[in-house]
Amino acid sequence: MEFKSIFSSTENDAIELPLTFKPRYAGRYPCHILLKSKYDIRLFKIECVVNTDTFEAELEFVTPAYHAVIQDIPITNLSQQDWKLKADLKGNCFYGPPVMYIVPGETTMYPLMFQSTAECVTMGQLTLQNEADGTDHIFFLKGIATKPLALDHINLDCQVSSDIPIVSGEMTLKVEPGDTAAYTLNISPWKRGKFN
Repeated sequence: MEFKSIFSSTENDAIELPLTFKPRYAGRYPCHILLKSKYDIRLFKIECVVNTDTFEAELEFVTPAYHAVIQDIPITNLSQQDWKLKADLKGNCFYGPPVMYIVPGETTMYPLMFQSTAECVTMGQLTLQNEADGTDHIFFLKGIATKPLALDHINLDCQVSSDIPIVSGEMTLKVEPGDTAAYTLNISPWKRGKFN
């Protein structure tokens, strides 16, 4: 390529060089521009950074208290360089690794976990910041912990007895899990007075 200046040569003279750059994916693109003439050779190193729009999504977790639920979030690296993603996780009861690495052309899962020790509704946000190209993947989080499940079913056999002859009642009483039941005690004295 040869350039001829039609202007007089001074220190502030410049020639505009129109370039067209059409990347297919987000990422960093190191480039070299070589300009040659019979009087001079110049090599310019430039780097083009292409950012996509910030990716945003909403995730809702519903699980009983004390039980964990894990959502694997796929992140695909379509660039030509390794990615390092730093996780900024806000909100109670949400857990995940602080850093993840993705090699070019691969998809890696980010394991996001929600676990609460009580019934609750909590909000949070996960931001995966890509150090290689400056993009952010933002996930708005909602965690709902419902009533905890029974840890076990226990049958209790209890005897109802009395050494007072005027007291009587049913021989059995059934109480469902998480419920209460009333036991009817019948007292039929045959005379008045104090009974021990």
